[in-house]
Amino acid sequence: MVSVLALAACDDGRVGDAQQPPVGTSASASGSGSTSGSSGADPTTFDPEESSSSGTTFEPSTGGVDTVFDPAFVEQQVDALLAAGVPGLAVAVVFDGEVVYAQGHGVTGPDAGSVDASTLFNLASVAKSATAMTLVEQAGAGLFDLQDPVSTHVPSFGAAGPYSAQSVTVHHLLTQSAGLGDWETEPFAGAVTLADSFALNANQPLWAEPGAVFNYSNRNFELAGLVAARAEGTSFSEAVRSRVLEPLGMSGATMDGAVAQTRPHAQGLSGAQWLSPSDYIGERYEPVAGLWAGADDLGAYLQGLMAHPSMAEPHQPTHWFDGGNYGYGLFVDAGSDPAVVSHGGSTGGYLADLQLVPERGFGVVIVVNTDETYPGEATYAILEHYAGSFGFVDSGLSQVDESAIPGMYDDAWQLGTIEVRSDGGGGLELNLIDAGAVVPLDHPYPGAWSFIDPTSGYDVSVTFWPGADGVPTHLVSRRGVAIRTGV
Repeated sequence: MVSVLALAACDDGRVGDAQQPPVGTSASASGSGSTSGSSGADPTTFDPEESSSSGTTFEPSTGGVDTVFDPAFVEQQVDALLAAGVPGLAVAVVFDGEVVYAQGHGVTGPDAGSVDASTLFNLASVAKSATAMTLVEQAGAGLFDLQDPVSTHVPSFGAAGPYSAQSVTVHHLLTQSAGLGDWETEPFAGAVTLADSFALNANQPLWAEPGAVFNYSNRNFELAGLVAARAEGTSFSEAVRSRVLEPLGMSGATMDGAVAQTRPHAQGLSGAQWLSPSDYIGERYEPVAGLWAGADDLGAYLQGLMAHPSMAEPHQPTHWFDGGNYGYGLFVDAGSDPAVVSHGGSTGGYLADLQLVPERGFGVVIVVNTDETYPGEATYAILEHYAGSFGFVDSGLSQVDESAIPGMYDDAWQLGTIEVRSDGGGGLELNLIDAGAVVPLDHPYPGAWSFIDPTSGYDVSVTFWPGADGVPTHLVSRRGVAIRTGV
């Protein structure tokens, strides 16, 4: 069996996510464009405009909401994805609250078997929303409170450093604000089960004070999965089945790769290698990216997300763009009117994108069995065509004062001491003092920065976290969080 963690995100062992804000949102109106998912880029971030290897364009329509659903435009997007080299895909659309489209297309793998509506695909990090829904359901049933300290339910959870593990709540985990890092600090003990992973690694630090910043981390959802399993008194996958999949009528879906292997499924193409559910067996993977589902179950899943409005509330600012927030396992664009709720996912052999406009009863999800062509452009086009026009509103979020960014930042665990300074040409650069390297700081759109890690060659996305006065308090990335220490 190929290692799950080795497959999670091509080279660096991280499950990636499509973090590009949807077309039509306040971010794209500002000319957004995140770091590329092409060769040499950080595989934790995909840009839909860069990740299509074919160069095929997916033109949005200005059609807008109609009273009757016409599948023709969806079929156009399907044809464009297949023409771009996608082997197979599953598509589900909810229109006016009803499932109006749930079909599979293309082939399941090298044997050229046909994809149908029941063929299972891996949804990568879209699975985080299923993990969140499980905990929301458990909390609603009185098994715990979302504001409970995690240590109440997982006594073995501990953390090194100045921040107390006792301050981490379930809410922090589901909003990606717990301070748990996405990059292990050595020594880190490998473990197969969720329980062992946290019991054996109480030495891992919190990168930031719980609740202080948004920092997307798979580790948050691993721990959330352990809370769910402990609360249910079962395995994590069984908790999801009983709280989410079974109530929604998702009879073919599963969070267990071993079960998915026994059901009709699409193999995922990564490079020249075809991967199967058997390559993704492991409890640590399940809460992060373990959901396997076909088109016939994905329509019901979209409806289930719409039936959980608390998940789509803007619980935690991301400061990726004006209006950017995270709910529970979902991104929320509060700068769009009406709000657009979304999540993307990437893992070896599979890419997925989900878009919701709960206020209009609209949702679309597409998952493909390749990691070369991201389906986000197609979902965005479908959203614009069927969900109608969108306005922009002032989200009320504070923004960073870009003139105040230069200064000293320190990360005791990962990045070391960093000087952010002028590059002499109107831009900024990072002096990575501990690494002995100076690298340019790219600024692709307002709120977004990135740099090339000199040791790995990956493109690392950065957020400068604004204080109340706009002066940054932290430099935040999935590789480390540094506290501002001075100018």
